[in-house]
Amino acid sequence: MTRIFNSLKLKTILGLGLILAVVFFFVLHFNLREERRVHTDQEISALEALADTIVTAMQQPMLTGDQPTIQKQFEGYRRLKKIKQIELLDREGTVKRSAYAGAIGTREEFAAEPGVSHVLKSLGYETKKQFYQDMNIPQQSEFKSNQYVRFEGPEDSLLTFVEIIDNSPECYQCHSSTNKYLGAIKISLDWASVQNTIDRHRRASIIVFFSALFAIAFLASILLLRYVINPITKLESAATQMANGNFDQNLEISSPDEIGSLTFTFNRMAKVIKQYLQKEKEFSREQERQKNELLAANQNLQEEMLEREQAQRMRDESEEKFTKVVNNLNIGLVVITSTFEIGTCNEQFKTMFPEETAGDSSILKPYINDASGVKKKSPVTETLEDGRIHEGEFRVKIKNKFSLFRISAFPFADEKGKLNSVIMTVEDVTERFAAVRKVEEQNKFLNSVLESIPHPFYVI
Repeated sequence: MTRIFNSLKLKTILGLGLILAVVFFFVLHFNLREERRVHTDQEISALEALADTIVTAMQQPMLTGDQPTIQKQFEGYRRLKKIKQIELLDREGTVKRSAYAGAIGTREEFAAEPGVSHVLKSLGYETKKQFYQDMNIPQQSEFKSNQYVRFEGPEDSLLTFVEIIDNSPECYQCHSSTNKYLGAIKISLDWASVQNTIDRHRRASIIVFFSALFAIAFLASILLLRYVINPITKLESAATQMANGNFDQNLEISSPDEIGSLTFTFNRMAKVIKQYLQKEKEFSREQERQKNELLAANQNLQEEMLEREQAQRMRDESEEKFTKVVNNLNIGLVVITSTFEIGTCNEQFKTMFPEETAGDSSILKPYINDASGVKKKSPVTETLEDGRIHEGEFRVKIKNKFSLFRISAFPFADEKGKLNSVIMTVEDVTERFAAVRKVEEQNKFLNSVLESIPHPFYVI
C-alpha cells in the first residue's frame, strides 16, 4: 500500500488532475459569472429599450389626450414574452395605465416628490449602477440616474425596472411646469424564466467543462505515462542496476525532448563511470606495483644504509686508529692548502708549535710560502708547482731557543686528480744534528791526534 501511494505515476496523475480541476473550477466560475452578467445586461438593456419605446409611443396620444389609445397600447404589451406587468404611474404612485386593466387605480408605495431617488431607495429600489455593483457584475453601457432596478416576488422571481419620466416643455399644457417629474414607467420581467435559461447554460457548461477536464486529464495522463513516467521508470531501474554494480547500461532515447536529453546524459554518465572505474582499477594495480617497488627499494635502501653504516663505522674506526697512529708519530704532520694556509695537524705538530693556530702561522709561514721573503723556494711551493715530493730544512727560534726542522712536502689531489693541498711532515732534527756535529768534531779531533803521532799504528 505504501509503495502504491509513493508511486510517481499515481502522484503525477493525481497532481495533474488536481491542477486541472482547480484551473477548470476557476474558468467555470468566471464563465458562469460572465454568463449571468451577459444575461442580466441583455435583459436590463431590453427593459431599458422597452421603456424608451413605451414613452416614445405614448407621447402623441398623451399630447392629444387620447387615453384609450394609451390603454390599448399597454394591453398590447401583454403579448411580449417574459413581460409580467407594465404600468404607468403618476407622481403620487397611482397606476394610471396598466397591461391589466384591473390594476388601474391601485396605488404603489411611490411618490415622485420631493426626491424620487430617495423615495425609490427607501422602497428597496436601487440605481441601475448600484444594482450592478451589488450583484458583483460589470455593466458596459453608461448609467442613467433616473433608472432603478430591484428583484421582487417570491424568491426574486421578478426583475422590476423603473424609469422616471421627466417633465418637458411640450407637457406643460397638461402638467404644471413646476413639477420636475411626471411619473414613472414600471416594467416587471419574469426573471424565473431567465434564471432557468441561465441554469440550463450553467448545466451545459458544467457538463462541457467536466467532459473537457476528463478528456484532457486522460490524454495528459497517457502522454505523461508515455513520454515522462515510463522513461523515468526505466531510468530508475537502470540507476538501481548501476547501484548494484552493473554499469553496462544503454537506454533507448525515445524522444528528442528534455527526457531524451536526460536519457542521453544518463547513458553518458554510465559510460564515464564505467571508464572511471576501469581507470581506477588500473590505477590501483599501478599503485600496488609501485608500492611493491617502493617496498623493494626501501628494503634495498635499508640494506644499503646498513652496509653504509657498517662501512662508516669501519671508516670511523679506521680513522680513529689512523688518528692514533698519526698522533703517536714522532714527527709533525700538517695539511697545507693551495693558499698556503695551515689546516689539520696532529698532536706532535701542536707540541712542536704550540703557539700556531690553524689557518695562520707567524713562524712557519715564511718557510711555507716563498712569497713571504725567503730567498729559496719552500718545498711546499715546489710541490704545488710540479706535484712532486720535495724536502728541506729550516731553523726557527721558539721560546728563545733555536731548533732545526726537516720538512717534506707530499702532493694531495682531490677525486678529479686536481692538486689542491700538500701534506707536510715536520721532524725536529736539532738533537740529531747536534749529535752528528759532535761525532764530526770527535772524528776531527781523533784525526788530528793520529796525525800528530810519529809512528803510525793500526787498529786491528
